[in-house]
Amino acid sequence: MDKTETIVQLKKLLASKKAADLLKALKKLQRNYFHEFGNTVVDIFEERYKRNISWEVQVEAIKIIGKQHLVKALPLLEQIVKKNMEHDMVTMEAAAAYFRIVRLNMRDVSPIIKSFGNIGFSIGEGFLNVLGEDNMTPNIEEQELIILYFWHFGENVDKGILDPKFGLVKACLKWQAPSVSSFIEYCLTIKDSRISSLLKKIGTKEV
Repeated sequence: MDKTETIVQLKKLLASKKAADLLKALKKLQRNYFHEFGNTVVDIFEERYKRNISWEVQVEAIKIIGKQHLVKALPLLEQIVKKNMEHDMVTMEAAAAYFRIVRLNMRDVSPIIKSFGNIGFSIGEGFLNVLGEDNMTPNIEEQELIILYFWHFGENVDKGILDPKFGLVKACLKWQAPSVSSFIEYCLTIKDSRISSLLKKIGTKEV
């Protein structure tokens, strides 16, 4: 399928009212993004959020919004972050998108640090996922601040809920802060399949 055919198909799917069609289009756009659909993606997210329907559609739209820096969505993202709902996928992805849009560069973690004291489970997980996924490298002092703040973050949650520190653990593998080694050693004791798998891959001798 050439570009023209792809765009025609995407337009048709994005005009649909069916969640399945929208999900199909949004996942296609995540793999192969076309700038002309930016406003449409934001409109779909905002419409579904305000009607409180199709959280899966909202999540997939927000992923595009963050990675493509679609600033039109920033006011609603800020509203969701401020609301700070717990254990909510939309809130988690909104926090990640918000962080990606407002940061100045790949070293800027000021949006996280400025939120200290008001970071719920979902907001924190969204922030930390970005650190790991984007290989962000703040300065040593900021690395230390983040590690110490989130050391016990998300503990004592219900069984079956994954640890929200996965992104931080992944980021720490490339950080140089004084607490990195002891934090990774501590994370080896956490019963979380993603963290365990990640640390097994790199081997404890690298910690």
